[in-house]
Amino acid sequence: MYVSRFCLPWVSGLFALLSQIALASAQDIPASPRDLEMGAVESRQAIRCGHITATTRGLNGQGEEHKVVYECWFNADQSQQRMDRLDPSTGWTEVNCYGCAGDARRHVFYTDRIIPGMGGAALRIQSSTIMQRALRMDPDVRFIGIATDGFLNLGHLRFGVLTDNIGRMQDESIEVTMLDDQTCWLVSWVRLAPQGTGVRATEKTWFAEHLGRNIIRKEIQSTNAMGEFIAESEIHCELQFHAASGIWFPAVVDYRHVEPGRPEWKEHLEITVHSFNEPIPEGTFELTGIEILKPGTGVSWLEGEGHGPPPGNGPFVWNGSEIIVDYEHARKNMLPLSKAPEKVRDPLRIALVLVNLLALLTGAVYYGRLHFREKANLDRDSAE
Repeated sequence: MYVSRFCLPWVSGLFALLSQIALASAQDIPASPRDLEMGAVESRQAIRCGHITATTRGLNGQGEEHKVVYECWFNADQSQQRMDRLDPSTGWTEVNCYGCAGDARRHVFYTDRIIPGMGGAALRIQSSTIMQRALRMDPDVRFIGIATDGFLNLGHLRFGVLTDNIGRMQDESIEVTMLDDQTCWLVSWVRLAPQGTGVRATEKTWFAEHLGRNIIRKEIQSTNAMGEFIAESEIHCELQFHAASGIWFPAVVDYRHVEPGRPEWKEHLEITVHSFNEPIPEGTFELTGIEILKPGTGVSWLEGEGHGPPPGNGPFVWNGSEIIVDYEHARKNMLPLSKAPEKVRDPLRIALVLVNLLALLTGAVYYGRLHFREKANLDRDSAE
């Protein structure tokens, strides 16, 4: 009787585990691992607009934690994205808005922190292509939980990059397994770098098929052409269902990255989804929709494709509803406005000009008289 009581929980647990695996095995296994990989990508592409808040807690090699809060809005169909960054340790706020103020090619940057050479609060407007060339695009939040990159490093990703990677799958395999008490498809495959460098990435991905084909764990280990270890990355996700949109999306993501000779890098990301595939509030991508942008903020323009500063030579200022020429500031600092500046009469400069003119005149008279004497002498000699 004692043995029966001791074994019963173990037998029951083993029976439940075998039942879940048998149930999963009875399901239709995807035709290939690529079906699962593409399914995860396509489910994120189907999110066309949204509003989320992401809180990151990074842990460096010294064990120091740094917390930053990001509030993000995006509209993929209009190439619009806005990300407000708040650093609780300093209270500084930054706003990056792409496709802002009615122009898909326009990038707006605002900060209320003190920047060397810029002073305090400042609004900067430039072409989005300038930021793209500088590789400083903000992350597309739809990649959260499907790529083994930290939050800010998601900015270099594009859906085309992910599909290209899937197209280069080799030695792929798929099996049914359990992870975090959930039945999963485990996909393993190898990917070679396209540049012919010999870099080889071995990937393992755990898909929760019943959770919207989302990834709950991914591991990537990279080696060089000689088989030497060069990097290892992994993510672990906790998913949450959003009834309004019918979408599963990560609520918590833990990132980890290791390279030889460098401190281990970790990041803990918590996500709150406010909306997916619902209309973005009007004004979100307009200057009037940036609540922290205060009237009187100076504006700097960087010339680029698709836009230019308003009429006038500046300086420019935000008055709460539009960008205007700051006439008061210009007068105080004697700066030119829309008219050309008057010529300044400097007495010293005028004196120098007069001296130069007098020297030229004196030289001309001297050489003129000298030439006249030489000609007279020649005429006298010829007459004799």
